[in-house]
Amino acid sequence: MVAKVVPLQAMALILRIELYHIEPVVYRTLVVPSRIPLPKLHVSVLRAMGWEGGHLHEFIINGVRYGEPDPDFPDTTLKDERKVRLDKVLGAARQFEYLYDFGDNWEHRISLIEGVAFKG
Repeated sequence: MVAKVVPLQAMALILRIELYHIEPVVYRTLVVPSRIPLPKLHVSVLRAMGWEGGHLHEFIINGVRYGEPDPDFPDTTLKDERKVRLDKVLGAARQFEYLYDFGDNWEHRISLIEGVAFKG
């Protein structure tokens, strides 16, 4: 039996990731699927910015904080990011925040440059 091949049809988001409080401006442009889960977006941002991982992070999207819950330090204001897709929480927003390494407090603004339909 031959598997049916279904072409991929979706939206890609072109994002600009800008590091706050740094001169000259440090930024990266990243293209991701609109349906990307937040944990995968976290890894994508890490790699794009040259961070190696191993630190806590959170996204602040439309005033809601998403991240990895820490069972040793419960935070009722932090929503678990594990099953959250970017397209579902972004809504009409054009930008959101990403915090990485709470000790060094690397703050990023992620701006939506545009959404592009793609087929594959």
